[in-house]
Amino acid sequence: MIVTLDEMKTYLGIELIDTTYDDFLNQQLSIVNAAIENYCGRKFSPTDYTQTYYRDDTNQVRSPDLYSFHYPLNSVTSITDEDGENYPEYRIQTDTGKVTRENTFIKFSWFTGNRTIIMSYNAGYTTMPPDLQQVVFALVSEAYNKEVNGIDLNFGADIQRVSVAGVMSIDFDYTLQANERGSAFGMILGNWANVCDFYRSERGAIAGKIWENYVA
Repeated sequence: MIVTLDEMKTYLGIELIDTTYDDFLNQQLSIVNAAIENYCGRKFSPTDYTQTYYRDDTNQVRSPDLYSFHYPLNSVTSITDEDGENYPEYRIQTDTGKVTRENTFIKFSWFTGNRTIIMSYNAGYTTMPPDLQQVVFALVSEAYNKEVNGIDLNFGADIQRVSVAGVMSIDFDYTLQANERGSAFGMILGNWANVCDFYRSERGAIAGKIWENYVA
């Protein structure tokens, strides 16, 4: 999770021993976390993966570089081919997830004579980016404030109310808000999608989704 329950409660000023809204907050954290990961096309928490690279599916058959679908790359457990042969000589670039097959003197193609390459690795943020956490804090706080004040969670999706106590209350429509209608998950992320744009994966754009037969 980008933000834990305890982090969220601390941000809201809720005592950790107070479990009154735990179920609600966990639900909202899961919704926002899923929306961010789907919008960005990647996972953020450190997780172990096994990724299969198929020679026929790459345009870099002779390239010495492989890229992990998830990044930053924390560690590589093993790299083998379809026959189980191990490839121990490589260099990793942690921030981009690039893995280069090389020894002291020369680089080699991963697919020389191989149909598939299988890499097991761990990737994700050991410390979550603060700006990404702020997206979660802001969105879950908004939902929490509605919940504790008895306001429908959908209020504000199309109509927002501005009130001056004892004077007037005005509802205005902002249906055409660009981020909320013009992008996937915009109805959940709203203007915070602009922050998430920095973390969108170009690999997700190519793959279209996290292919289960490529990454497990």
